[in-house]
Amino acid sequence: MKRILLSIFTITAFGFVNAQSYVDADGFFENFDSTDKTEDPCSDREIFWYGCGVTTDATNPECNSAEYALTRAGDDKLVVATTKPDVAGNWSPLGFSLVNADKDQTVDISSTGEVSAKYINTSSSTVEVYWLFTSSSDAGTTFNVSNADGTGLPWGGVVAAGDTKVLTFDLTSGTRTSWGLDEAGCAAKGGSGGGTEKCIWNDGLDVANLYSVDIIVTGEATASSGWAPAALAGETVVFEYIKGGFGFPCTWSIEEG
Repeated sequence: MKRILLSIFTITAFGFVNAQSYVDADGFFENFDSTDKTEDPCSDREIFWYGCGVTTDATNPECNSAEYALTRAGDDKLVVATTKPDVAGNWSPLGFSLVNADKDQTVDISSTGEVSAKYINTSSSTVEVYWLFTSSSDAGTTFNVSNADGTGLPWGGVVAAGDTKVLTFDLTSGTRTSWGLDEAGCAAKGGSGGGTEKCIWNDGLDVANLYSVDIIVTGEATASSGWAPAALAGETVVFEYIKGGFGFPCTWSIEEG
């Protein structure tokens, strides 16, 4: 019995890696084709989902009384149903990490610098879906963040009932924004704005050390509501894929008699 190790680069496997979810040192692809956790075969790096009502107690103050139900049936879809009776604030943790248990193996997506996703609002109400990306080069001790593009527009936005979004985020031009900084605080970050204007600055997101992806689902915010998001009562967003970089499972083996 002879064991042959085959590098992914030595065989025609493009169809394979695009059919199956994977995470490795140079990229990730999550198309929810299995109910199993997506893991790196060559390390303990994994795509680990978290969220209020998932791994965080929904009564935790940071959850703003939000709760998610994640249904991953292995049918190439992840259904996220969101309940958020408290409209105060719009930060409700939901997302996934890409690191190993020791948090010292991140994912390098610099081959493209991009994260792409396809998702559908399958509910009868308009929702808003926003994205936040974090990197860390020191085992999760400090983080660099991007929640907007180079002009300060947030990643994501309004998704009308029944609408499908196919988006690509160029994280190499990403910025971080906040309405909560005065002019001096904004200037201290090297940003522009502050005070009554949104502060926009480069927080140093490192696409070679992508650590996690957060997804914020809120009700629709309008001028008539004072831009407070509407309460959510089980609205659903269906994710068909989320991917970044251009990685491959490192190697696999076959047996030849």
